Amino acid sequence: MADHKNNKDRRINEKFLALPNSVLDSLAFRSLTGNETKVFIHLCRKYNGTNNGNLAIPYNTVEKEYNLSRQTLYKCLKSLEEKGFIETSRQGRKGVLSLYAVTIFAVDEYLKNGYPIHDLKPTTQAKHSWKYYNDQLKAKSNNT
Repeated sequence: MADHKNNKDRRINEKFLALPNSVLDSLAFRSLTGNETKVFIHLCRKYNGTNNGNLAIPYNTVEKEYNLSRQTLYKCLKSLEEKGFIETSRQGRKGVLSLYAVTIFAVDEYLKNGYPIHDLKPTTQAKHSWKYYNDQLKAKSNNT
């Protein structure tokens, strides 16, 4: 009988990000630029299972970690929102970060001192808004 490793040896001791194949295989995801993909993965990575809608991406973090300018980050966030991968859950202002929700996960209720921290209603299922953009891309490719 073959000698099998103990299951404890195969455990992953660090956090990881699992993206559904339906997202990764879609035309919409493949149409993202490299910078848009970086920003999307950064936001997904911040999701811990209970904080969708409370995902922030500070400019100084992006400049240091990903070498992106403020303008590039702004363009990426705007494009990701137009393509349906993210939603703005709270618009930022001076001294207050904008918050985002990733549409591949359900929006979570997030309270601070008993008050909601963002403007989105909690959901039990993911919106998958990116699928509408994916359908548009499929229609365009079928017409050509």
